[in-house]
Amino acid sequence: MKSSTIYYKHYLKLSLMGKILFWTSIFLITIVTTRYIWNKKKKQLQQLPYFLSTTEGFATNSKKDVDFHVRTDPKDIYDDFYVEIYDSLVFNPIKNYYEVDKYLQ
Repeated sequence: MKSSTIYYKHYLKLSLMGKILFWTSIFLITIVTTRYIWNKKKKQLQQLPYFLSTTEGFATNSKKDVDFHVRTDPKDIYDDFYVEIYDSLVFNPIKNYYEVDKYLQ
């Protein structure tokens, strides 16, 4: 308690520039420390297995997994998977009712 009172008295004796320098240094120390901890945590997260990772993307283990195929033929684009889930992804009864109602007006 006594030491904090001594520090406070020294702080009160500082000029305006001294107080600005003090708070600027506290701010910079906080920023540097936060960035250090964030980068350390980020490196730890990158070492996690892909299924525990918080980063989106594809997990590829070999060269052949990296090849992507661009499909331009409508028969290829609208495959069974796409057709199967399209309705559940796109159709919304409330939105559809609103859009049809607006169209008919």
